[in-house]
Amino acid sequence: MKKENQKILQKVIMMVVICFVMGGIYHPVKAETYDSRKTGSITIQLNDIETEMSNVGFACYQIAKVQEGNEMSWELLPEFQGIGVKINSLKTASDYRQAAKKLSEAQNKSKAEYVQGSTDAQGRLVFSPVKQGVYLIEQVDSAQYGKVLPYLVTVPYTEDGKEWIYDAKAFAKGETTEKPTSEVTSETTETTASSHTNNTAKPRKGSIAETSDQAELEKYAGMAAIAGIVIIIVGFIIYRKKISE
Repeated sequence: MKKENQKILQKVIMMVVICFVMGGIYHPVKAETYDSRKTGSITIQLNDIETEMSNVGFACYQIAKVQEGNEMSWELLPEFQGIGVKINSLKTASDYRQAAKKLSEAQNKSKAEYVQGSTDAQGRLVFSPVKQGVYLIEQVDSAQYGKVLPYLVTVPYTEDGKEWIYDAKAFAKGETTEKPTSEVTSETTETTASSHTNNTAKPRKGSIAETSDQAELEKYAGMAAIAGIVIIIVGFIIYRKKISE
């Protein structure tokens, strides 16, 4: 009886190992609604910090394009290569801030194409249409608002791995120019954008960073669930055998 139980236990361990190996290999490639021909837009919305929100200038640089053959990967444009930014390896908010800073300081940035505009009275600015890619959003004129650190935005992005969103919204919070640059903060809600200046962007739900982290959590949660089900089934089989004896 003990030998039979040992064999069953060995099978359980093997099945659990297989679950984790398969889970490690699996990686979602694209969402079902992806359309490579579709363009999008980037909306910048300044948060109210009790200063004037109109006429704040921003520039929008495309720094990466969709990598051919893989909708979940990006390829840096020539002007932004060789500066130590691994665009597909960014995971944390700190990673994104450092990458945006490096991209903003790139020597060849002056050769890159960009669009520029200013916010309206409500602190809103829309860049549309924009091609699919990763964008650097940089403040070029603070006007009376304050400073915002450079940040990144992706078009498109996905929140659930099933549906792509092509109209990105970045909610940016600046600090008044009276404070030191080190205290400048900002937040983005739904994506990462491209721009030239001082702009702090914390990637949240829907951003590259969080999408990547969320995918990892979902993957390991699924693996743990499968392993748990296998153990319960085998345990039930052993229990039934004991009763029948």
